[in-house]
Parts: sequence; structure tokens; C-alpha cells
Amino acid sequence: MKNFFRVLLCFLFVLILFHSQPAQADSKIKPCSPKSIPVVVKDDLRNIKAGLVAGRPYANASGMGSQLLPSLARNQEYREYDLDANNPNPANRGKFRAVALEYQERTGKTIREPIYLTLDHYKTFCIYKQ
Repeated sequence: MKNFFRVLLCFLFVLILFHSQPAQADSKIKPCSPKSIPVVVKDDLRNIKAGLVAGRPYANASGMGSQLLPSLARNQEYREYDLDANNPNPANRGKFRAVALEYQERTGKTIREPIYLTLDHYKTFCIYKQ
């Protein structure tokens, strides 16, 4: 009986340890090719990482042929950002989007990483690396 409780305690410890880790990138989502990133979105991506712009919650739904992002762990959320802030037509948000995994470290610092970039309105994503 003592061994059963030890095994159970170890299992719970491992479960808690891994449950609070950031989501791991889906192996199907490849890094972005630097050449594929339009110049107009590079500043926006830097501002997102720095927390200078506010995003909207992103549902990560697979409707309309959208690629799914990795599942979230507890206390994590995806935030969606419009890219190309210089778009002359504010009624048209364009097709460039970034979706950042957002969570807080134990120190309280907000982390926005990884950042997924879509240049075709959610059909495919690549992982943005600075």
C-alpha cells in the first residue's frame, strides 16, 4: 500500500510539472523563412514581442480550413494581432496576422512566445523567430 501511494504521488508530481509548461510547437508548423516575411510586418512583429500593441483573444478553431495551433496549457492564451499597420483601408484588416502564445512567468513578466505568422489568413502558419 505504501508503494502505491509513492507511485501515485510521483505521478501527480509529473502531471503538475508538465501541465504548467508552455505549449510545444506542432511539428507540422515550420519556422518562417526570413525571405517570406514582408518588410511591412517586421516592425509589427517586434512590437508584439515587446508588448507595445494589444491583441485580441484567438479561438484556435479549425473552421474554414484554418490550421490549428498547439493546445494550450493552464494559464496560457493565444492573442491575435493584425499586421501591416500602414494599411490605408481600415475597413479591410488584410490577410496578414500574427498569433502569439501569451503567459506569465512566476515573476509576473508576460511572455509572448512563440509567435505564429500567417500570410494567408489562418490557412497556414509558420513560427516567427527573431
